[in-house]
Amino acid sequence: MTGLLVVYALRNTPILTGSHGIPELIACAVITLLHLWKRNILLSTAGVTAVYMLLIQLVF
Repeated sequence: MTGLLVVYALRNTPILTGSHGIPELIACAVITLLHLWKRNILLSTAGVTAVYMLLIQLVF
């Protein structure tokens, strides 16, 4: 199920143009690291949501 969600979320991400895809790549790395560190899917999901929204709104 998680693999399907990742594919669905990243399917229309243009990775070869400009800085597009960088927030998504950072979010994927953050969720992976958070989940490996704490093994808590709720913390991983909430943490990556906050990181991704900050990246989209403030950085990119």
